[in-house]
Amino acid sequence: MTPDLHFVLRPHAVAEPFGGAPSPSLPYAEIAREQGARFVRDRVQAVRAGDRVLELEGSGELPYDALVLAVGAQARAFHPAALTFDAPDAVPAVRELV
Repeated sequence: MTPDLHFVLRPHAVAEPFGGAPSPSLPYAEIAREQGARFVRDRVQAVRAGDRVLELEGSGELPYDALVLAVGAQARAFHPAALTFDAPDAVPAVRELV
């Protein structure tokens, strides 16, 4: 479950401003289908572990048998004069600097 439609391999994006290939982008729905799973595009608001239920932002509740909650990381700007490379979206800004 994620609000995003595509998985983007972010570490590959750092080479793109220097002529590297764009980051691979794979549709989550396709990945889920290939694995016999169902893709849910939403955000988790709460986990009711005792009930084995996720409370979702937009589509109510989702029961689960097993849960791995990977919250990820979020890039933050360190200094106003520095460019924070946080995703493939930053490629044009880095390319402009180079």
